Order: sequence, then structure tokens, then C-alpha cells
Amino acid sequence: MRRRRGYRKRKHWHTPEQLDGQDDRDARYENRRYFVYVLETTSGHYVGHTYSVRNRVARHKRGQTRSTAGTAPELAWTSRPFGNRAEAARFEAALKSLRDQKHPRFHEITDLEPQPWVFNATRHGTGPGSNPAPQAQPQPNTTRHGTGPVLWIVLGILAVIFLLAAIGPR
Repeated sequence: MRRRRGYRKRKHWHTPEQLDGQDDRDARYENRRYFVYVLETTSGHYVGHTYSVRNRVARHKRGQTRSTAGTAPELAWTSRPFGNRAEAARFEAALKSLRDQKHPRFHEITDLEPQPWVFNATRHGTGPGSNPAPQAQPQPNTTRHGTGPVLWIVLGILAVIFLLAAIGPR
């Protein structure tokens, strides 16, 4: 299959998370600095941001973070401090994009070979600190596309026939 001109092999770009006023809540801690960190796991490199790397990594290791539970996370890299959470979230999103594209810049920044994070749904919520809600199983789609209008027409015709039968001949 030929690729179109200008088509990228990997088009996945991460966007910074919506902080929804988190910076305003964090403003009461004047000297708080935020860090971006990379964890080496059995599912690839996990990238996140926090103000306390030591506490956050400890939570990952105890299995209290559902996304890394059961993946044997180890701290592999920590960034320089950022002045606020928004800056750290932007850098985290950029680093995730570089990782997923296996871009050489990820290696230049972290000195790690990029291993895209593969979220394993079977591990999701299996840690000792998590209690996941039961997931509803998707129901198979038994109706065929486009049969809705035909079904309503047939039901309408049947309703008219039964109505005429109920009234009887005049």
C-alpha cells in the first residue's frame, strides 16, 4: 500500500490534560514545583507529572495507580522542575507524543529508547489498592443497518390491517 504524500505513519498527538482550575487551587502553595517523570514498566514507558516524584512512584509501586498496576514500575527519568502544573502538563503531553512516535528526540531528552505505552486492559485495576467497578459487556448489534424504516413501514401496514379487521366490513 502506497502512502500519500505528506501522510504521517503515526498520527497520534497527545494534548495536555484539562486542568479545570487546578492551577488556581495549587496557587496556595507558592513554592511548589512540578516534575515530569518516566517509569519503566513491562507495558512500556509510562509518562506522568507530579509535585512529589518520590510519593507518586511509591503509589505506582504499591499498585494504587490503576494504569500501572501489575506492570512492575521503576523510575527511569525525572525532568527539571516546572513553575506550575500547566507547564508540566504541556511537557508531559509533548513527551508522550515523542514516545509514541518513537522519535529520536525522546532519546535525546531522557536517554531512554522510546517504548510506547501499551495499556493492558486485563491489568487495569488489578492492584491491591484498586477496586474497579464491574464493566458492562457490550451487546452485539443484532439489527442490520437500514432496516429501521422498513420495519416501521411493515408495522404500520400491520396496524392498519388489524384496525380494519377489528372494525369489520361495513
